[in-house]
Amino acid sequence: MTQPIFSQHPLSEIQQLKAVNHHLRIAADQVSEGIMILEPEPTVGTGPRIVYVNKALCKITRRPMEELLGHSLSLLFDADKLSGFLTRLPAVAEAGRMFHTIAGLNCADGSNDDFRWTVKAVNDRYGRTLNYTVTLRREIVPEILPIEAVAEEQTPGSDAAAASAASAEDDAGIIEKS
Repeated sequence: MTQPIFSQHPLSEIQQLKAVNHHLRIAADQVSEGIMILEPEPTVGTGPRIVYVNKALCKITRRPMEELLGHSLSLLFDADKLSGFLTRLPAVAEAGRMFHTIAGLNCADGSNDDFRWTVKAVNDRYGRTLNYTVTLRREIVPEILPIEAVAEEQTPGSDAAAASAASAEDDAGIIEKS
C-alpha cells in the first residue's frame, strides 16, 4: 500500500515530492485524454522534446512510451501546421492562458486524424516557462480559445484584446474548470 502524502510521521521534502509525483502519474494515467509534457525550448525546427506521456496518449497514438519520450513534437504533430504552432508557443507562455488548435495526430499505423490539441505553459513564480502541458482529445470544447487567437490578444487595441479584457473574469473561470 502506498504511504499517504501527509502522514503522522513527517516525510522529508524529497520523500513528499516523490509521493506527489507518484500520485500525479497514477492520476494522469486514469484519464481518457492524451497528456504530454514538452520541454520549454524547441529543438531546431522540429519542436520541443516530449518529456512525459500518459497511457492514454500511448493508446491513441498506438506507440509505446519509449518511442515517444525524448522525441520532438514533430513525431506526432501535423507537419503542415507544426511551424505555426511552434511560432505561437512563446505567446502562449506570455499570455498565461490555455489555448487550443485542431491538427492531425500522426499515429504509428500511418493514420492522421484531427484532434483538439490544448496547450498551457507552466511557469514558475518568476514567469519563466518550465514546460508546456498538452492534452489531446477528439471533441471540441468551445470555451477554450483557439491558439490562433493568442496573436490577436497580444495586439493592443485590437477587437480581440478588448473582448478578452471585457470577459477576462468569465474566461478565467471557464479555463480553470476545464
